[in-house]
Amino acid sequence: MGKLTMMEDVNKDKRDKLFQEIVNIEKQEDIILDLTRDYQNGLDEFLEDISLITREAEMRLSSSSQNELFFKEKYEMDLISRRYVAKQMEAFSEESGTALKKLSIKKERLMKERSSLPWE
Repeated sequence: MGKLTMMEDVNKDKRDKLFQEIVNIEKQEDIILDLTRDYQNGLDEFLEDISLITREAEMRLSSSSQNELFFKEKYEMDLISRRYVAKQMEAFSEESGTALKKLSIKKERLMKERSSLPWE
């Protein structure tokens, strides 16, 4: 009787390498999502700070004809700030969305390649 030998999986190393690449892509995706959330939080804090500053100034001023210009400028500053934040977030979201899509496509390709390797 001959020796029973276990067949070595010749694709194990390649499968392990592909798995590691997939894990790295998932880490990159998590980083992008974290950065997006942090950026949004930063922009939200920026808006909140501006609102707080203008509310405090508004409370210190009485409603008079002299201060109407201030209130008008405050309103315009709020609009400009909100437009700025919306524009920044839109641009950032587009960039991060593009990056996530590219990573997703690459990850899908690697997963298909890994799945197609025979178990020998």
